[in-house]
Amino acid sequence: MAPRCQAAWWPKTRNSRGGAKAGPEHGSTLASSVVARIEEVISGTRLPNPNSSSWPLLPMTTNNTVPAADETLLPGLRFRLIHVFYAMTLLGAALATFGAAGLPLAVPILGFWASVFFSRSRPRALARGCLVVLICFCLISLLLPAVQTARESARRAQCANNLKQLAYALHNYHSDHGVFPPAFVPDRDGRPTHSWRVLLLPYVEEKSRYDKYNFNEPWDGPNNSRLLNPVPWVYACPSDRRAVRGTSLWTSYVAVVGPRTAWPGASARKMSEITDGTASTILVMEDQSTNIPWMDPRDLTLDEALGILTSPDRQFASPHRREDFFYEYSGGRYVATADGRVSYQFYGLPRDVWSALLTIDDGVATSELDWTVGADDWKRPKVGNFYRLAVFVLLTLLPLPWVWRKPKPAEMQAQDIDA
Repeated sequence: MAPRCQAAWWPKTRNSRGGAKAGPEHGSTLASSVVARIEEVISGTRLPNPNSSSWPLLPMTTNNTVPAADETLLPGLRFRLIHVFYAMTLLGAALATFGAAGLPLAVPILGFWASVFFSRSRPRALARGCLVVLICFCLISLLLPAVQTARESARRAQCANNLKQLAYALHNYHSDHGVFPPAFVPDRDGRPTHSWRVLLLPYVEEKSRYDKYNFNEPWDGPNNSRLLNPVPWVYACPSDRRAVRGTSLWTSYVAVVGPRTAWPGASARKMSEITDGTASTILVMEDQSTNIPWMDPRDLTLDEALGILTSPDRQFASPHRREDFFYEYSGGRYVATADGRVSYQFYGLPRDVWSALLTIDDGVATSELDWTVGADDWKRPKVGNFYRLAVFVLLTLLPLPWVWRKPKPAEMQAQDIDA
């Protein structure tokens, strides 16, 4: 038979026969005492005392003994909540510092600290874990820079190849028509209607799109606007940061339009008109500073191009910027000259050098140009990443002082139960 358990709900008074009876007249005082004790326990300022006669809600067994209270309940609850808070903070710091790649980094760190604190010897577990982390860090530090460098090199090579294909297409167009394509085809009122990039479609493996294009309506007409997306691969540089290739409408390559450039406008230019030499005259250059749809009959004027190429804002003037976690590097841009060659021009060339490269009749030959004057490569620290990394490292090392703290007997018992 199970032992009976009664609760001392009311203080006891003596009746006329000497027995005990409940005193309802003391109910309000007792209720206030109960409410006060409950509030103290919930707030954590006071724990139940089994030896106190003032605690009226503790059950009593048949032999009038009160079972011992679990004094570690609330501290244990606070301990677990602290761990949850630490885990959420570390995950947030990892996402803020490394983006989505921070999750695979933060989860092993949490597992590492869990294995340390639930082990019999925390210092030994810490030493073993640090050795494993050191080995993994060495492997990652050796492989990751090589992967990042390979990716950027592949993107730059593809960007240069796109310009090479455009140079070949322009030469093939010149072979078929005797002239380079005009910068734009005007309508009856002289307004630009169709771009040279559309005229070049049959020469860049886009014959089917060229056949669907309607020259009787503007480039953004109801029929032609359906051909905008996706942008032909030859007009999109993989390093273009405005959008991923295939989801952007912008062209990464533009012509420089002007009476003294290779693109006079609505009229076409012959190869023989380039008196400075084809090797020192730019046909097409890379640009990511202007949002020009690839079918838009709009390019850069000579003054606009010179302003971009000599801009004091290095990010604005350099489409190709190599970067790592701590620093951002700026290089330059690719250009295609009239002889079909593609070259990489560093940031910092003087204005007169760019002007000589963009014009066809300034009388300056390639041998007379010093393409290295003022050209430089710069490195700028990412201050925000330094701060975020410092916070992440601080949170990672935050549990370290508790490794040498001896666990209490109640914590050791909880570890044995969990094991």
